[in-house]
Amino acid sequence: MKREDDSYNALWCAFSDENPIHPTNLDALKLIFNVKDVDNEKPLFDYMTDQTEGLRSLENKKLVLFITSEFDIDSSMLYASGYFRTTSARLWIPIVDLRWDTETMNNHYRVLLTQIVKTHGVKNLEKFIAPGFARFVKKKFFPIFQIGGGPIIVLLDHYGRIVHCMAAHMMVKKSTDFALKGGPAIRNRDSIIPLFKDALKETTSSVGHLINIDEKISDFANKMDSQLDEWFHGIQSEIQNSIQSIAFKAVMEEDHWKEKTWCTMLMIGKTTIPPAEEWVNANELIFFIGGNDINWVKIFASQVLPKIHFIPQGTINMVYVGSNNKVRSLIRRDMICETFASIVEQSTFWINLQGLFLSRIKFLDDAYLDEKSDEIVKGLKLLLAYEAKEIGVVGWALLCKGNKIVIYDLGDKMLAVMNEYATWKESAIVKGFDQAFKDHHTEMFAGSTCTSQHHPCALECPSNSDKVPENIKCPQCCHNMQKFVTFRCYHDNLCKEVSDGKED
Repeated sequence: MKREDDSYNALWCAFSDENPIHPTNLDALKLIFNVKDVDNEKPLFDYMTDQTEGLRSLENKKLVLFITSEFDIDSSMLYASGYFRTTSARLWIPIVDLRWDTETMNNHYRVLLTQIVKTHGVKNLEKFIAPGFARFVKKKFFPIFQIGGGPIIVLLDHYGRIVHCMAAHMMVKKSTDFALKGGPAIRNRDSIIPLFKDALKETTSSVGHLINIDEKISDFANKMDSQLDEWFHGIQSEIQNSIQSIAFKAVMEEDHWKEKTWCTMLMIGKTTIPPAEEWVNANELIFFIGGNDINWVKIFASQVLPKIHFIPQGTINMVYVGSNNKVRSLIRRDMICETFASIVEQSTFWINLQGLFLSRIKFLDDAYLDEKSDEIVKGLKLLLAYEAKEIGVVGWALLCKGNKIVIYDLGDKMLAVMNEYATWKESAIVKGFDQAFKDHHTEMFAGSTCTSQHHPCALECPSNSDKVPENIKCPQCCHNMQKFVTFRCYHDNLCKEVSDGKED
């Protein structure tokens, strides 16, 4: 107990904001890994190379600490923590119950670690994790880190200072955005050599009858092509390192929210539904739909899509973005409308929305702004409530015109508007389908925005986010929602869902 107290106090002091900056990160690492002699003790293990390593291998490097409760690995979090791996070292540190049999615990850890690319582990969890480290993590990062809860990602700079206890949901969002964008790329590289060869041919056209100039041009161009590859690779590497270095330093979310409005592109991000961005850019009509009832989807689609031929302003597009994998699969099978190609793309979409929601609330809180009147929070809250795992609605729909979000509501109300299309189709010709739809919806349901009679509603906030709202008003009746604490373990089920989702 004395050793644990000493370890805990030393860690708290080392990571204190008032503590002077150390010349190296070794002092902090020695405390985390319970090491006294950095030159002789080797607490780290790289299971890809099967080599033990000392702390010197991490000296003056930026670090990504991936801290989990026991050995619960979330694949999306691991992917996200790998976002910084070219500019920093990555360490997986599980907070384990040392009542485990030591040999069994370390063997299990090693097996799991072999599945993770470019990640360091701890050679012996019992020996090389400081006695007070688990206590320090729980105290320093509570309630972000909880036993049985989700993982956290902590960034340390090359001095060993905590740069940020990265909200894991935002890390996933940033890495997903980067992956979907494909990162910055240098375009038209392949067009340079043909242009170069053409220029050489034109310059030497007068001597072509004297020597085999085409062969010489080809040989020279091949040499240039090889050097060009090397040059572009170097430039691309510098760009990648620069972006990740900036991201490491600037993980604060305020810049992300400057001059943002509630719009279609904010909602879909760099979506994995290829036509969606094209529809927005073409200023077309789009219905985004969701829910858990395939029959509602079929009925709504049958009421909307045939109207395409009667819309003078253009076509109507429809895409199912709901989180119900069974409904998604049936839509793809029957080709009812556009939807995600896989459960991974489907999950990514909702991870992005949840990340946006929690990030927006944190931004407003930090800026002392009122979230009650914020259109972005209102819109995201509704969509997340519609698709809550515990209480999912039958159906919902959101109508956009290009990048403008026109209206969104529960499926029965949106279907009721479409059922009366004959009464407002003349208005649609004059005003446009989007405005006529909104006007008729307002006429039918005026004053019902906040009603005591509505479908059950739920909203989930992960425990490992750094800003969980104290109170949230119901998006349907405007009363404070009842707050529950749910303990859930579904890692095996999640893995099975991902595996089952690969068939399409």
